[in-house]
Amino acid sequence: MRVLVVPYPASLDVVGGHVTQQLETVRALERAGVTARVGSAEEALNPDFDIVHAFGDIRPLLRLGRPKGRLVVSPIYFPRWFVLGPYFQRPGYPYVLATSFRHYAGWLRRPRARYRRRTDFRSMQAALATADVVVVNSSAEASLVRHDAADLPPLRV
Repeated sequence: MRVLVVPYPASLDVVGGHVTQQLETVRALERAGVTARVGSAEEALNPDFDIVHAFGDIRPLLRLGRPKGRLVVSPIYFPRWFVLGPYFQRPGYPYVLATSFRHYAGWLRRPRARYRRRTDFRSMQAALATADVVVVNSSAEASLVRHDAADLPPLRV
């Protein structure tokens, strides 16, 4: 079995947990006797791979075409409330109130921005629904994904 791990474009430029997760997935597959490596979205269209495991937003991959093998996705998921809601950097009722006010006032100043963010979020959810399997990091992440998306392939922790 051959597996190609496909990171989100430019995600390997920033070091963080997502990079560790991708590289450790490859190492774990190799320890299990599976041939695995990190590759590009263009390589994912090669029919030599039985499984393409994509990380993050898979829309750039799907724009090139759907991989020939099974498509497994680890979404590195940000829930709807986080993507579309205000972001609080510190606690406290006055701060939360002021941040919420600025956030929602921004929607009034730029009404099309809210529409674009919602459309973008729905587009990501639709792309996620095209996968054969979605692999999440925890049952908590699985419940967030299930809460936000209606039509999903099987989820595995």
